[in-house]
Amino acid sequence: MLRLLTICLLVTALAAPAGAEILEHIVYTPTSLPSAQGWTFGSQNLDEDEVFSLQDGVLVMDTMGSPIDETTWVTYTYQVPQHADAAGAVVRWRARVTASEAQPHAYPQGFFFSGWPLASWYNWYWFNLDSDRLYSSNLPIQELDATAWHDYLLTCTQVGGERDIELTVDGETVAYPPDSFSGALSGVVIFGDMGLDANARVEIAEIEIIVSTDAVPTQSASLSSLRRRFDR
Repeated sequence: MLRLLTICLLVTALAAPAGAEILEHIVYTPTSLPSAQGWTFGSQNLDEDEVFSLQDGVLVMDTMGSPIDETTWVTYTYQVPQHADAAGAVVRWRARVTASEAQPHAYPQGFFFSGWPLASWYNWYWFNLDSDRLYSSNLPIQELDATAWHDYLLTCTQVGGERDIELTVDGETVAYPPDSFSGALSGVVIFGDMGLDANARVEIAEIEIIVSTDAVPTQSASLSSLRRRFDR
């Protein structure tokens, strides 16, 4: 009963203002490789089927044992359709790191995820995972048992001239240095292995992208709760 009351209160708190609209809703589920679902594969010195596979209903990225240097990297990129009236977007990865390895280096990269689905240009914050830490670019920002399943959610907002991106893990906000960005992104979601000082084996259960006419608050909400904001 208490759980039902909590869910009802959460949905009420997330009630959408009149006229709010979902402009894009893209879901990757591991029924085929991302390249078969509109994602663009990119790499240096690694083939798609060397790194990515479908196993037991998840997408597996496995770069373990490949050279740990800047000569090998792999990415998937999704170009998000653009809307001039978009004010917010969320991107969720449900993932876990089952193995990782690194050079003796303070800031390994390995598996990374990032995105700014909106039409404007904004700072490129890439977030990296090894088995027990979360990084922002080169900076370790949180101890984390990444071998367990977590929902990593980026919330992007664009209101007037103000832009912002927030990261939550299972609904909890993660603080990261505002000067840890590297370049800029526009209208894109991206993940893979940066090929810098680390490798990883990662399982991904789902990736979801929502672009809306309203700036979406995170408030420890699941994506299903966020979607219900627009079911009016």
